[in-house]
Formats: sequence, C-alpha cells, structure tokens
Amino acid sequence: MRPPPPLGPARRVLVGVLLLACAAAAGCATSPARSSSATPSTDATAAAVQQAVEEHLERRGLDGMRALLVAVDGQLVLERYWDSDPDEHADTLSVTKTITGTLVGAALAPLLRVASEAVADGRDGAWIVDDQGQGQPLVSCLAVAPLRAAMPAEPRDRPLHQVLARLRLDRVNAPEGSVSDVDTPQDLADIRQDLHRQHGKDTHE
Repeated sequence: MRPPPPLGPARRVLVGVLLLACAAAAGCATSPARSSSATPSTDATAAAVQQAVEEHLERRGLDGMRALLVAVDGQLVLERYWDSDPDEHADTLSVTKTITGTLVGAALAPLLRVASEAVADGRDGAWIVDDQGQGQPLVSCLAVAPLRAAMPAEPRDRPLHQVLARLRLDRVNAPEGSVSDVDTPQDLADIRQDLHRQHGKDTHE
C-alpha cells in the first residue's frame, strides 16, 4: 500500500479517533474469542478493521503518520508502518499520557468493581494487596463518608495504614510482582535493577 497522502496538521488528531472508531465498530460487529491463536471471528474482525483503515486512508490520509496499531478485545488485529519499523523509537509527547491512562484504567478495573460491590453490601471499599499480603493505601477505592469518619482530628504525620485499618475493606490481590513499596532511594535502585535484569533496558527514565 502506498503511504497516506499528506494533508493538513489537523488531520493528525484523527488517528486517535480512527483507532477508537475501528476498535468500537469491530467490537460491536463481532465478539472475538480471547485466545492466543486466531479464530474465524478474530479473522473477520481483523479484515473489517483493515478494510475500514484502507478506506479512510484512501479518502483522507493522515499527515505524518508513521505507525498504526489497532487492538480489539485485547488482541492486535492491525499493525502497519510507514517509513518506520517496530524497533524505531520516537518522542510520543502527549500520546504517552493517553496510553498510560488506558493501562491504568484497565489495571484498576477489578479494584473499582470490587469496591463498588463492597460499598453496595455496606462495607467501606477495597484496596490492592501485594505479594506479602500488605494492603496498599495508595491503590485503594474508598467510600467518602467512612473515610472522613476514620480520619483523626490531627492527621499530620499519621500513617495512612492506621486510618484505613478502621475501615472494612475488601482485598484485591495484585498480579504477582506487580506492586512494590518504594520508600527509599535504595528501594528505587533495587526496582530499577530488577527491571533491567528482566528486560535488559535502562530504566532511569
């Protein structure tokens, strides 16, 4: 396929809309099975996405686009590059915030569901629990009224764990190795070393 014809800078913003529209349309049209191997439904979804992308680019193009990836139900159905390749690194600017926000939302979805059910049953919310069984106050979803009632009159320098210990919280186990306390510079150095050992990349960024 030839590269998309150049258009004005305003067209660049369409890439996010295009990704969402393709994923939503394909997701509504079919219900792909969650599997590591291709199925007839995922093949049909991929074909529908590819056709939609081809038609859009032929009509309008996207100026300056280097890569396009579309995922439906957690499976990559389209991956295409123009004058670039998967190993090329580039400054993604604000796109990083969008991707990070999406990943955080997906990661927190189980917590929000459990917290909603807990509050509906008369408890006070939920929090993430790490590999050692320790609740993580910074990854919690709490009902406002019980939290206010549990707050001490003078909250300064009071451990948050002591406050949350007064609440009735459901527990959501974090995926193994995904949550770590970082309280000191050495904690951070240890995590960077672990990530470097696992992925072979510099993690100082």
